[in-house]
Amino acid sequence: LLLGQGQSVSLVGPRRIGKSSLLLQLIATVRAESGSDRYVYFNCEGWSAATPASLHALLLEAIAADTTPGVMPVAPIDTPLDYRRFRAGALSAIPPGAHLVLMLDEFESLSANPRLDAGFFSGLRALASTGRVVFVTASARSLGWLTFADPSALSSPFFNIFTQIVLRPFERAEAEAMLRH
Repeated sequence: LLLGQGQSVSLVGPRRIGKSSLLLQLIATVRAESGSDRYVYFNCEGWSAATPASLHALLLEAIAADTTPGVMPVAPIDTPLDYRRFRAGALSAIPPGAHLVLMLDEFESLSANPRLDAGFFSGLRALASTGRVVFVTASARSLGWLTFADPSALSSPFFNIFTQIVLRPFERAEAEAMLRH
C-alpha cells in the first residue's frame, strides 16, 4: 500500500530475519498481480568503494536488466554516469502512470563508502521527489543510526523520506500458529 502511494520504506531488522526474502517475494507478488510498476532489486554489499558515477551506472544497469513486459529497455551502460544522465535514464524506463521501485538490500554497506556524501544521497532524494521513483531500503540498523564514512551523508534530506518498518522475530505463539496454518 505504501509503495503504491509513492512512499519510500525502510525495512529494519536483525541479520537473517528474512529482509532479502521479503523483498524478493514482494517483487514476485507485485509482478504477478499488477505489472505496471517496475520493481528492481539491488544487493548493495559490493558497493563499499564505488564512486557515485559508478553507482549511477550500476543502478541503471540493474534497471536495464529488469525484464518487466512492455517496458522500454534502457541502453546498456559501460561507463560511469553523472547524475543528470542517470536521472534521465531512470525516468525514461518508467511506463506512464507507473512507479520505479528501487529496492536497496544490505543498504548499510553503503555507509562504509567514503565517496558517498550528502550530494549523492540528495540526488537520490531529488529522483524520489519526481513522484515516479520510490525507494525501499533493507538494513540491520535504522537509517538514522547508520554511521557513514562521510559524516555529511546523514545531512542529506534523502533520509527524511522513509517510513520505517521494523521486523522482529515471531513470538512463540505466533510462530506456532503460522506453522499450524
